[in-house]
Order: sequence, then structure tokens, then C-alpha cells
Amino acid sequence: MISPANTAPGLTHVAEGISSPGEPEKYYPSGVRNYARLAATDDLQGLVIAKLLVELGIKTMYIIDDQELYGKGVADSVEIAATAAGVTIVGHEGFDTKAADYKALMTKISTSNGGAAPDALFVGSIIDNNGAQTLKDKVAIMGDNTKVKFIGPDGLFTASLVEGAGADVAEGVYVTAPGLALKDLTDAGKVFYTDYEAKFGATKEPYAILAYDTMGAALKAINDVCAAGGDPSDRESVRAAVFALKDFDGALGTWSFNENGDISLPFFVAAQVQGGKFVDAYTLTP
Repeated sequence: MISPANTAPGLTHVAEGISSPGEPEKYYPSGVRNYARLAATDDLQGLVIAKLLVELGIKTMYIIDDQELYGKGVADSVEIAATAAGVTIVGHEGFDTKAADYKALMTKISTSNGGAAPDALFVGSIIDNNGAQTLKDKVAIMGDNTKVKFIGPDGLFTASLVEGAGADVAEGVYVTAPGLALKDLTDAGKVFYTDYEAKFGATKEPYAILAYDTMGAALKAINDVCAAGGDPSDRESVRAAVFALKDFDGALGTWSFNENGDISLPFFVAAQVQGGKFVDAYTLTP
């Protein structure tokens, strides 16, 4: 399996304070790795979000998460990294993803910083778990995103956040996601987006190019087996070729898989909602 999107660290490596006991070995009982991915992981995303917080001058922050593997994992990563970077975490709790609204929670958060609101709210969640509602109620209680900044991970980096909350409400939101800012793409990456737009329409979804290179890596592994005179229908041969992939010339640039199956390019794009849509700001690295 090659994934363009899974970001839980424990699938491939140990991340202190984030991965679960027995990870990742419990997923590979034979001792042979059969899973690789192109998305940089949540332990690294915590580090780049901490860098973003420092750059934005954020001193205090409240964290909420959807209590699921991804949402809590990335929230825990952000708490660890932000604390190490000198940001005071004034609270961290899970929220009910089925709640009708979060006004009571946001009212509580609005006085959590010694009677005042914190500088920012981080929401560890996927959009499907009422992510847009948390944004709507945060703005309703604590004002627009220039007053208390709303920051989310890749699970909220989707047009559905803006559509669900409303363009005015979403204005100023910051998100991060694995990948590169458009301005930092190689020529091959720019060609990908040009060709994609011609066929399907323009997109800013961050996983589009990761998925493209995921398929490219699978095809390269199969071709490598064929070139060596092997059988491309033999799973073990293809699996070995995937883990042997080095200096692959893809749309993301030149990259490799390491021994754990993680990509060698731990890039993240930071974006902000401006004028009702996500605008690439820059690329961050851990």
C-alpha cells in the first residue's frame, strides 16, 4: 500500500508522546514493511505549526480536538511542539462532534486566559467532524480571526471549511498541510496543476499532487521490476521495488522512501483564507 494522505506517525515510526504502545511493529507481524506514504506526518506537522505560531506572535493558545485518532494525534503533537517553542497552552480538551453548536465551549475558552481570550484556538479535527461549526461559533463568541486566530491542520484544509462556515466567518483562518506552496513547486509540479485544471478545473486541495506522485511511485516500482526481468504480478517483488525507490523524479521534486516507508521531503504548506478562498502563504519545514 502507498498512501498519499495518512499522517498518523505510528503507522511507520515511533513519535514520543503521540504514537501508541507497540507501534509501528504491531502492524507488521511478519517483520516486513508493506506500507509507504507521501504525506509528512503529524509529529512533524506539530513542529511546523509551532513555527507558524511563533511567526504570528502567538503567546497563548487553547486546543480542542475531535477525540479521534487523527484529530487528537495532531492536537497532541501541536501541544508538545508549541509548549517547547514557548507558547502557553491554557487548555486542551475534546469536543462532541455531534453537538448542535459549541457556543458554551467557546464562551468558556473566551475567558480561559486569566479572564481573557487566548491569542489563538487550534482545532484538531477533520472537516466531517463539525469542523466548520467550531469555526462559526468561535467567531460568534470571540470575534473574527484577527482577534483570536483560528488555526487548523490538514484535516480542515478544504473548501468545505469555507463553504460550511461562510466566507466572511472563515476570513483569516490559517491551516497547514503536507505538500508544497504553489510558488515552490518544480516545473513538473506546475505542469501537473496546469494539466489538472485543464481537465477537472482549478484546485487548491493539497493532496492532489501527493496522490499524483503516489500513483507515479507505484508505476515506477512496477516498471523497475519489469526492467529487471521480474514478474510485475509478484507482490513481493513490487513491494521490494517500492522500498528501493530512491531519487524519484516526481511532481513534488526529487524524493525517496526511507526504510520506514516515509517520504524524504517533509514539507508543509501554510495557507490562509483570503477573500473566501485559501491562498498559499509559504512552505514550512520541521
